[in-house]
Amino acid sequence: MEITDMNQCSGCGACVACCPVNAIKFIEDRHRRRTPEIDPERCIECGLCVKTCPINHGGFLSEQESEKCYALRAKDKGKISGCSSGGVATVISGHIIEQGGHVFGCRFNEAAELLFTECSTEEELETIKGSKYVQSNLTRCYPEIRKRLENGEKVLVVGLPCQIAGVKGYLKKEYENLFLVDLICHGVPPAVYLQEHLRKYSKTGFQKIRFRGKDGFVLALSDGSGQEVYAARARRDEYYYGFLQGLIYRENCYRCQYATIKRVSDITIGDFWGLDKSTLKHDYDGPISVGLINTEKGRILFEQIKDSFICEERPLAEAVAGNDQLKSPMRPDEEDRKIFREYYPRLGYDRAFRKTKAYRQTVRKEKLKYSILRTSAGQKLYRLWKKIKG
Repeated sequence: MEITDMNQCSGCGACVACCPVNAIKFIEDRHRRRTPEIDPERCIECGLCVKTCPINHGGFLSEQESEKCYALRAKDKGKISGCSSGGVATVISGHIIEQGGHVFGCRFNEAAELLFTECSTEEELETIKGSKYVQSNLTRCYPEIRKRLENGEKVLVVGLPCQIAGVKGYLKKEYENLFLVDLICHGVPPAVYLQEHLRKYSKTGFQKIRFRGKDGFVLALSDGSGQEVYAARARRDEYYYGFLQGLIYRENCYRCQYATIKRVSDITIGDFWGLDKSTLKHDYDGPISVGLINTEKGRILFEQIKDSFICEERPLAEAVAGNDQLKSPMRPDEEDRKIFREYYPRLGYDRAFRKTKAYRQTVRKEKLKYSILRTSAGQKLYRLWKKIKG
């Protein structure tokens, strides 16, 4: 039995979670992409996996474009702390928890694995804040989501569009107490790539991984005491720059059906790239999120929390113009992508990435410049250069 076209598989895990005889498990190909495989000895050919897979249902995408588009930033600065942008997911999550509900989002563990987890308190929400540029695993949470819903409890799931579609496929019916928020996604690399890249820090250990902050796009690791053990701007980190250049995603990401203005969730959120700030009526004082209202349920939820934001309605076309992934999948440098895929199975992540132009032309130069500027002589030369330049 074939579940679906594996070239389109996003690895959402809904088929693995729904199998009544545990006949489906994830396997990894030579590029570490996880896809489901059926054990023919255990399979009873019930067809439930086929019925569950979002790909076989057009991705559960809406037939309509988003109803409203907003520029958003939480008024409470405490809600924004630790967030990548305007704190929208934190505000929505807090609202659900205040009503006795449960939030499912993802966090890193100590092995740099990104796992979905359930949050039922404000304190637990702190563990799922911030951007996480790697594929996460929702599989073990599907049954718990259904259990909470069947008990009549409110549930919020915050994830990538393909994961939200996985939730819909697994549940197979609508729940009034289920709220779905998807993130504008560029694509996801296999989790193993990040683990390999950070392996040299596993001996000392780290408790927190951060990709965004006040200092912009920085990959930073902190130990249990909060002390940074590593920090590098995106342009001088092999993993981060590979992600931003789109060279290391799963193959299905480059033909992603969710890179469209027709969304799969109640509310879509992300950074509001391309926003014309000169036309804003309010002073947002910091990063601004975009919020797309996609369903009536999403509209009602947003109205309940709207006063928590500095908020302005904006043209939908403005959000689309600034966020390419609302109109098409990522288009990487094909030569560099080919090089990385050729070398990765033999060399592992860092050494394979160092074969690309992206490394030679950007990351290597940034690393060298950083090394020089860390010396006193380098700092003097830099100050002299700045003086000469003007």
